[in-house]
Amino acid sequence: MTIADDRIDPQPEVGVFPNCHAGAVEAFDAGNYAEAFLSADVGSKLRAMAAIMCGAIAPGLQWLGTPGDNRALLAAAYGRWCLDEGDVALALLTSVEGGNLVEPARGLAELIEAPEIPIAVLTMPGAGKAAGFADADGFDVTLLSVEPGEFGITWSELWANKGSGDDPQLVLAIDAFGPYLPV
Repeated sequence: MTIADDRIDPQPEVGVFPNCHAGAVEAFDAGNYAEAFLSADVGSKLRAMAAIMCGAIAPGLQWLGTPGDNRALLAAAYGRWCLDEGDVALALLTSVEGGNLVEPARGLAELIEAPEIPIAVLTMPGAGKAAGFADADGFDVTLLSVEPGEFGITWSELWANKGSGDDPQLVLAIDAFGPYLPV
């Protein structure tokens, strides 16, 4: 079999990233860290925080330097926790005072201090890719799958029927898509 390359446009096009928010601060606060990174001034603390939240942890922390406000403290704490520096992260979180980030700081501190973080992993029936997650250190993993007869089930119904305890802190879908996901 051959592919007729005369019908394929070999020129890739540069993607366009839409700005959905008025500026970098608004994008960051909405959780759109990619837009915040692209919109923030080069060299700014906001760009460094967005880099951390996008997964560029070490460079973001280096660019951030000493966090100055609650938003920066929270991002730096998250970054330190990701680098397995839980004690440093907790120390940063105790500095978050006043404002609307106190509650998220407490929530992150609870996750850091938890012996195991409860997560649910959604998979399709018989799918084996998610099995390894059940043994992940530091996590209390519940594997869940939606059977074809359960299509359209809500998350609440699925968790009530197949889960255990309080809702998990994180839900991942591994090798599950479409109708195999709860609504």
